Amino acid sequence: MRRCVAGLAVAGTLAGATACRPGGSADEFAALAADTSIVSRSIEFFEERLVADPNNYLVAGRLAARYMVRFGLAADARDVERAEALARRLTTLAPDRAAAMSRLAGVLLTQHKFAES
Repeated sequence: MRRCVAGLAVAGTLAGATACRPGGSADEFAALAADTSIVSRSIEFFEERLVADPNNYLVAGRLAARYMVRFGLAADARDVERAEALARRLTTLAPDRAAAMSRLAGVLLTQHKFAES
């Protein structure tokens, strides 16, 4: 019975997501999903904040996360390289070294650097 209820919940969620999707073809939807303008604007914001306060580990962490989001949308390897550089720097800046190491490991795994992560 639980599986049936869970299956109905998943089906309802998928139906809702399909219904909320903007009209148009699958190619138009893919182009809309690949639009990186919003993420790029947030990256610019955090880059400016980091220039103003280079030791702000919170801003550096947010910026590294934004680079990874944009990489997921645009598949530009330079974003992963930027995220890695920030993540490595975070391991020395952040007071919570475990979280910083976890972020770095995630970025390294994205690049298939398994042994290093």
